[in-house]
Amino acid sequence: MTTTPLFQRLWRIVAGLPLILSAATATAGNADLADRPLSSMANGTVVRANLMFVLDNSGSMGFNYLPDNAPTGNVCFGWVGANKIFYDPNRTYPAPLNPDGTPMADASFTAAKNDGYSSTSGTTDLSNQNPETPDVLGATIGTPTTTVTSAICGARNEAACTVPASSSTSTYDSANDRTTTVVKTYSRIPTVPGGSCRNNVANSCTMQTTTTTTVTDGDLGPFLWATPKPGNTGASCQSVDFDIVRVKNATTAQKQNYANWYSYYRTRMLAMRAGAGMAFAKIDATRFRVGFSKISEYANGGANSTGFLNVADFDAGTQKTEFFKRLYGTATSGNTPLRPALARAGRYFANKLSGQTDPMQYACQRNYTILSTDGYWNQATVIPKQVDGTTDIGNPDGGTSIDRPIRDEANNGAGVSNTLADVAQYYYITDLRTPALNNCTGSIANQDVCDNIVPTDRKDNNSAQHMTTFTLGLGLNGTLTYVKDYETRQSGDYFDIKQGTKIWPEPVADTLTAVDDLWHAAVNGRGTYYSANNAAEMATSLVDALSRIEASTGSSSAAATSSLTPSSGDDWIFIPLYTTKTWDGTVNAFKLNTATGDILNPGTPIWSAADRIKAQGTRKILFNSGVNTLVEFNATNLTAAGKLSLFDNLCVTGSEKLTQCTTMDAAAKPKATAANLIEYLRGATTYEQSASAAADQVFRTRAGPMGDVVNGAPVYVKKSPLGLTDTGYAAFAATTATRTGVLYVGANDGMLHAIKVADDSTGGTELWAYVPSMVMSNMYLLADANYESKHRFYVDGAPVVGDIYDGTKWRTILVGGLGKGGRGYYALDITDPNAPIALWEYTETDLGYTYGNPIITKNKAGRWVVMFSSGYNNVSPGSGLGYLYVLDAVTGVLMPNGKIATTAGSTSTPSNLGKINAWVDDDKLGVAARVYGGDMLGNVWRFDFDDNLAPSGKESMLLGQTGSNQPITTRPVLTEIIDGNYKYAVVSVATGRYLGTTDVGDSSLQSIYTFKDELGTTGLGALRSNSGMVKQTLAADRSGLQNGATINWATQKGWYVDLNLTSGERVNVDFDQQLNQLIVASNIPTPTVCSPGGTGWLYYLDVGSGKPLKAYSVTTLIAGITPMVTSTGKQVTLLQRTDGVNDNYDGAPLSTATPGSLRRISWRELMN
Repeated sequence: MTTTPLFQRLWRIVAGLPLILSAATATAGNADLADRPLSSMANGTVVRANLMFVLDNSGSMGFNYLPDNAPTGNVCFGWVGANKIFYDPNRTYPAPLNPDGTPMADASFTAAKNDGYSSTSGTTDLSNQNPETPDVLGATIGTPTTTVTSAICGARNEAACTVPASSSTSTYDSANDRTTTVVKTYSRIPTVPGGSCRNNVANSCTMQTTTTTTVTDGDLGPFLWATPKPGNTGASCQSVDFDIVRVKNATTAQKQNYANWYSYYRTRMLAMRAGAGMAFAKIDATRFRVGFSKISEYANGGANSTGFLNVADFDAGTQKTEFFKRLYGTATSGNTPLRPALARAGRYFANKLSGQTDPMQYACQRNYTILSTDGYWNQATVIPKQVDGTTDIGNPDGGTSIDRPIRDEANNGAGVSNTLADVAQYYYITDLRTPALNNCTGSIANQDVCDNIVPTDRKDNNSAQHMTTFTLGLGLNGTLTYVKDYETRQSGDYFDIKQGTKIWPEPVADTLTAVDDLWHAAVNGRGTYYSANNAAEMATSLVDALSRIEASTGSSSAAATSSLTPSSGDDWIFIPLYTTKTWDGTVNAFKLNTATGDILNPGTPIWSAADRIKAQGTRKILFNSGVNTLVEFNATNLTAAGKLSLFDNLCVTGSEKLTQCTTMDAAAKPKATAANLIEYLRGATTYEQSASAAADQVFRTRAGPMGDVVNGAPVYVKKSPLGLTDTGYAAFAATTATRTGVLYVGANDGMLHAIKVADDSTGGTELWAYVPSMVMSNMYLLADANYESKHRFYVDGAPVVGDIYDGTKWRTILVGGLGKGGRGYYALDITDPNAPIALWEYTETDLGYTYGNPIITKNKAGRWVVMFSSGYNNVSPGSGLGYLYVLDAVTGVLMPNGKIATTAGSTSTPSNLGKINAWVDDDKLGVAARVYGGDMLGNVWRFDFDDNLAPSGKESMLLGQTGSNQPITTRPVLTEIIDGNYKYAVVSVATGRYLGTTDVGDSSLQSIYTFKDELGTTGLGALRSNSGMVKQTLAADRSGLQNGATINWATQKGWYVDLNLTSGERVNVDFDQQLNQLIVASNIPTPTVCSPGGTGWLYYLDVGSGKPLKAYSVTTLIAGITPMVTSTGKQVTLLQRTDGVNDNYDGAPLSTATPGSLRRISWRELMN
């Protein structure tokens, strides 16, 4: 017997895994359709990330100016524009937080603690003269006598004790001997009786015990702050250009604010305590285990020092209290040995410090270090060490084999050894847990922590145990220019380093290049570098770092390929991703090895759509104006279309739409307008909350304008692939061969994106985007500061593409649904990918959430039509019945009798008819004869939409029933089995649902059914009880069948096989077929410690019998599958995991050994 060749889907219709987290339980019979990916929430034991916070406690952290080159001998010392850590009258200084998140007491204005974090600190009356910032600010009040103890001078840098020369007299009483080395070129306090060390003399002076020294110096001024006079930039640092404000004359509120600043924020260390405390007090303790270390303890190779805190669960109680005790109690002294301090953290995660507690509990646990500092690293002779504690770090980021921007190309391209960046790189790429290191036993019994199963993401893609490094610099500026969005900006020093037109400078201790090395270390450590100037920026930076650590990258739909038989030049693969918490997304483009199907350089995409879109200066964003005309998505056109009100009235008092409206700066509220919101949705960042001015902090800060890509699976379009014999089609297809390759993908920013596919710098750029009107009413939520918990779906349906004839010409059209994003479909003409044309948008009373897949096909009259189902929860409004809709493909008008109802469903129990498939007898004609679909009540329907079968009319027929406990949410697969002179139309369905939290714990038995449609007027009834259906039983290891029976298709109806009953195994991902094989992905949402979402199986089943030909266990849930055949003829399946990783599985050998020939039947599929 013979078989038809392998069919392939060219414009692939892939409806991904709708893994969604429910906002509320569905009511009476409605499907639980949730508003975020379910895989983004762990369902079992949460493996908390290990985090070591390394605090710089060097002497300079006691300075009361920032940065190091801030002016300290003139009026600019008291101006926040020059001294970033000085009092800012326009900023609120809240009392820091206690470990439980409650605020500490406000400081007292007349008795402000010199160290507000110490219960034994001395105090200062801020209404009197200031012994630390005298009349350099330009104010004199006489000739006061002031007593200054050596403790005050010793706790701060020399500038804190500056008194300029003048004719007045002050007395200083020294309680202890203290030596101060003069390093700045300004006056010093004379401290030896009868001596002087002022007037720019650089030497050492000793404050002697119990000695009173009378000296001639300047008048001490009151507590002050300075601001440039109107129209003045302050650049001169001359007193005449500033307004000087005496604190004692300020308002009561300003006095309190100043007192809080003085006690809690006045020095670098005080500010760091405040910023870090704000971040760590509100940390999600269920996600983190936290420890503490000081850089000064690097010389202590163990973990026995009093300042060190082993990593442990950060729940309220002992660990959190001890962390804050160390954070708020650490004093400053010494140098800045950042390199050995970071190496110590790496050795800690390898369990190689003496006296430590092992932080590793599970093999999938992530390890992070946040290294904070205010200065350049020094102590160049102290070399950081590898895990063994004796070998120098070396130069792990040097050499041409290292990709930019990690590569160190200093020293004539060879790189430099033992830099801070080298430390971060070494502890990132080194497997810290191996049998050779004898550290595979962690802190929990019977847990092997050496298995390389650490979750990965698009930046941190090392599955072995390693350390990821974040760095935070205070007021530091190196030789490179830092910008907050350096990772995605398409210009600047970092971009140039990525492009190879600039290199990382060679770092030298105590120079600006050491600051560049701090940045380079974060890049090598696959973390993020932050530069902060004040406590608020420190807190924001740390919160962002914690959020990035807590966030996870995931995928919920299958990858798209440019071809299912890749060849040179047609070998693209596109992987859609999303990131939790920030809810941004992207599509990463890679190339395939055409012989194996493996992704080339999986850690380095050729381009990321999100990065390219963010970098675009202008964007073309369109919507249907209501007359099937595309116009720009802007305030003017939305007003004309009567839709501006959907984006307006954001901060109306009493009915605020945005959470932040109630706490927004008064000057910012007027900027919360529809016009500004629309520009924000287009990608403008002017009014994001990251803006420097409070008056501009209006809308949520985003990682970029592209939203999360969850179920809006991408589709690639270039050359028309269909082999139609219709007049003019061959010529049309030939013209499409040279058009631009474009990737179309729906995202939850409210847009369908058209992304250019190319190898050059234009690849990944957005040609245009389209906003369906059905999602506009909820788009304001994208700007909400609390969007992390308010996430919604928007354009969350997979687009479908096909060629049609409109009566005069051939056209390529795209049709898309919205998933949970809305109740409607939209259609565009994309024949010219640079000039889309609006066709129609369709909504209707009985149309529910559009989780279905549209089908573009032709009826027997030669009319091109679009068909789709009524979707989910089509009640209120809607009858709850299942419907097949048949529309004119060009106009979107319902065809005569084009709404065909099923007989199941009601307003209390909707049928929830979802995915459909069309039977096409001859691919060259492209005419659909009938349609099949399944619903959540377990019904399999056949729709005779073109009156081809008895009885007369266009009707639905109940073909078979799996039962209400076996809902069908995937697309049926259609096969023609030819046995001798007989042809059998065979339908395969699989059961299972995973749409919301109520589905997670469902352990109902689910099954895979394959049965024939005899095209009669009666169906098979309950499939499990039909005597013609043969039950097959999987072996325990899935390697085969237990006493599997042979199926006689001439006398029997088909077969079914049950999935694992006890585990809750189900099929909720569209399955596929290649010749004799059904390729089925199942999911088991029963979490284990290192598979929090669950696990899965990939089966290759013989379509004629149900026998497993091959089976693979998968350690995560499965988002989607993409079968393909390599250039060597090998069958492989690209499997997209929900953690964002794409795996490649070999298929079973293709065969036609089942009874007779096989032919897969599905429109949009062609023979090779």
